[in-house]
Amino acid sequence: MSSAHRLAVIALVTAATGVGVAAGSPASVGAPPALVPSNWCSDQPAPCIESVTHDGTPVPKTDPTFQVQLADFGSGYEYMWNLMESGDYDLTSAAAGAWTVVLDTGAVVPRVVYGIGQNGDVSRIDDGDGTWHVSTTAHPTLVAQGCDNSSVPWTCPTNAVADKTFLAAEVTAWDNWTDVTQRKAFFGVDFWTNIEVNSFPPNVFADEATNSARMVLDVAAPHFLSDGTTEYHGHFEMVLPNDFLHENFFIPSPTTMTPASLAVGGGGPVSTTTVTKASPSDPVVIRISDITFSKRRLEVSTGTIVPTRPGNLVARRTTTHAGRLSYDLAKARGARVTGYQARCVPAHGDSVTGSVKGNASPLKVTGLRSGTAYSCRVRATSKAGHGPWSAKSTLRARP
Repeated sequence: MSSAHRLAVIALVTAATGVGVAAGSPASVGAPPALVPSNWCSDQPAPCIESVTHDGTPVPKTDPTFQVQLADFGSGYEYMWNLMESGDYDLTSAAAGAWTVVLDTGAVVPRVVYGIGQNGDVSRIDDGDGTWHVSTTAHPTLVAQGCDNSSVPWTCPTNAVADKTFLAAEVTAWDNWTDVTQRKAFFGVDFWTNIEVNSFPPNVFADEATNSARMVLDVAAPHFLSDGTTEYHGHFEMVLPNDFLHENFFIPSPTTMTPASLAVGGGGPVSTTTVTKASPSDPVVIRISDITFSKRRLEVSTGTIVPTRPGNLVARRTTTHAGRLSYDLAKARGARVTGYQARCVPAHGDSVTGSVKGNASPLKVTGLRSGTAYSCRVRATSKAGHGPWSAKSTLRARP
């Protein structure tokens, strides 16, 4: 595994290029990226800009007001686009709204996308021939500048040096990460922000005794805007796919997670946090708004993950109308097991259920019909929700 690189998400590289850099790889720590001479795919092969839209309206490459500039870090695996207005990276209210930029990245796999913006959304398109497209949508965001990320610890002024509105995104294959399994697990990781983040990937601290872990991000920004009186509020959006949670956050079965599985803290007294997971196969999405500074540490903890699947289920008919289900107890994984539920289904007719409180086995099911066999399963429950169902076991028919 390579070492974590310092990440200055809102730092702008030298004024010679004026390109906004979301730094997180060796290429962005050193020399600034080089501008791609011909941005658009009609003028050159990949990497290139396929299309640009503003609130759904196409923006041509000859637009007199807005241009999207493409930059190449020279590493062969990461690129950046920046929105410009009348030749300036500082945007006005005319640039408000949703911007969608589609890049043809060629053979570069768009594993990680991070940028300066808010309400971000990323779509990765596998062309099926070893090449890729990536669509990034986001809104411009106000950035309070002035933090010095060249020292450890970082320092930020109380009042911002300048306040500017930016929109930029970096797309990378994350090829600087030497562990191949972990590198692949970064596919689908996205984040959008307007604050300084000092490391990505985050530092992860595992606690094997409690089957939990903490993901820590040190973030910083000035406390006030440059007027010295308006409090600056930051925001942070992060998408964490299941593979990333498994390989880098040590969660055994991320598909069993619910929004209650992650607890986020450290955003400041007025901050708001939402954690969502639309379905077991979907990634976790963390959104934090109204973060106040001058320095914060965001901590994401695996507080409550649903229990594991009960093992070695054995179903035994004890009477004509009752049965007993024995099983290996589930593992709690951060939240105490509060009980088990059983469901037994016949080939025809109504199913029957049973339950037991606590982390206990066996449990009893009643209401069985004579002469009828049942296929049974058991699952554990906790405050995070229901764990996965066990394998099936059959209650034989009994007169």
